[in-house]
Amino acid sequence: MPILAFASRPPAWRWGACGAGHVRESAALYRPRHPERSAFYRLFDACFAEFESVHEERFEPEDGPLRGTVTKVVASFLDCGRPENGFARVRCPECGGEFFVAFSCQTRNFCPSCQQKRAELLAEKLREEILVPVAHRHAIFTVPKALRRLFLRERRLLGILPRCAAETITRCWRAALDRKDGVPGIVETAYRAMKKRGDLPVERENMNFIAFGGDGGTYDIGFQSLSGAMERGHNMLYVCYDNEAYMNTGIQRSSATPLGAHTSTAPAGTVKQGKEQNRKDLTKIMVAHNIPYVAQTTPYHWRDLATKVEKALSVDGPAFLNVLMPCTVGWHFEQADAMQIAKQAVESNFWPLFEVENGQYKINKKPKEREPIEGWLKQQGRFKHLFKPGNEGILEEIQSHIDTEWEKLLKLEAMSNGE
Repeated sequence: MPILAFASRPPAWRWGACGAGHVRESAALYRPRHPERSAFYRLFDACFAEFESVHEERFEPEDGPLRGTVTKVVASFLDCGRPENGFARVRCPECGGEFFVAFSCQTRNFCPSCQQKRAELLAEKLREEILVPVAHRHAIFTVPKALRRLFLRERRLLGILPRCAAETITRCWRAALDRKDGVPGIVETAYRAMKKRGDLPVERENMNFIAFGGDGGTYDIGFQSLSGAMERGHNMLYVCYDNEAYMNTGIQRSSATPLGAHTSTAPAGTVKQGKEQNRKDLTKIMVAHNIPYVAQTTPYHWRDLATKVEKALSVDGPAFLNVLMPCTVGWHFEQADAMQIAKQAVESNFWPLFEVENGQYKINKKPKEREPIEGWLKQQGRFKHLFKPGNEGILEEIQSHIDTEWEKLLKLEAMSNGE
C-alpha cells in the first residue's frame, strides 16, 4: 500500500520558486501536465470573467440566469492539476520510489482530465465486477458535426436517425448469417432462446434485463419501440430518466415538458410564454398496455425507488418505472437544491408517487396538506417569466390541471380497489 503525504503548497526545499511565482520542476519526482497550456484552459482563464459580467444582459433573456454551480465548476477546473494549489506525495514502502500528484478538481464532464479518469475507472469496474465475459458486438452511431445544426433546427429529422441505425444493423445481421429474412431481436429474446437450447455461456437460472432512456427517447423518439416491447410482453424493466426536455442536445422541449416551461424550442418572450401544452402522461399510457407493473417515483424518495425497482424486477413480464430527475442545467436551479425540488414535486401533487400492480392502483404518498404549485415553480428559472404581470392565468391553469389529475388518480385508486 503506497504511503501518502499531503501538502497545501509545495515545500520550498523540494520545489523552489522563481521570481514570477512559477513552480520549478524536479524531474525525478514530478512531471507536471501543465493544464494551463491547453487551448481550453486558456480560453476560460482569459474570457470567463468577461462572460460572467455580460451574461445577465446578453444571454440571460434567452438562456436563463447563470447558475452559481457553473462559476464553481469553472473555478475548480482552473485550479485542477496545479501543484501550487495542493498535491499528494506518494511513496512505495517496498521499493522506496516516490512521486507527487497534484490535486484534481474531480468535476464531472467539464474537466477533460478528470472526466477521462472517471470514464476509465468506470470501464474497469464494468469489466472486472459487473459485466459477464460473453461474446458481444457494440455498435455506436454518431451524427457528423456538419449535420448537427441541421438536426437542431429540424427536429422532425431526428426520427430518421433510429430508422437508419436499425436498417444498418439489419443489413449487417443478414450478411453475417447469410440470410435475406433475418431480423435482429432484443437481448431478452436472445436470452430466452439460448436458455431453451441450453446454450447460455454462464449458468444462470434468471437474468434481469433493464433498459434506460431519457424522456425524449421514451416519450417521443423511441415510443414506438417501447410500446411494441411492452405489448409483446418482453420480460424487462424499462426505466425512464425524466428531466422533462432534451437536455443533452440543447434543452429542446419534449412531450414531457410541462406547460409554461422555457426551453430553447419553446422560449418565453413577448409572443409566447414557454411551452403551450401540458405534459404527456406517459405513466398512464404504460398502464393502458396492461403490463404487470407500472410506477412513478423520484430519487429523493429513495426507499420508494428501491422498493419499486425490486417489485419491477420480480414480476413475470414487462415493467415500467418513470423517475422524475430534476436537471440543474435545464431547470435553472442550484445543484444543492435538486433533492428538495424532487421532494416538492411530490408534495405539490405535480408528480404523485403511485404504482399500478396488475391493474390495481396504489398511491404511495398522499400529502397531508397539498402545497401550491407556485412554490415549486419559483425555485426554477425555467418558470420565472410566469411570475411577471399578465401571466397569472397560466399559473391558474397549471394549478387547475394538477388538481384535476390528482382527483382522477384518487378515483382510479378507489375504483381499482373496489371502493
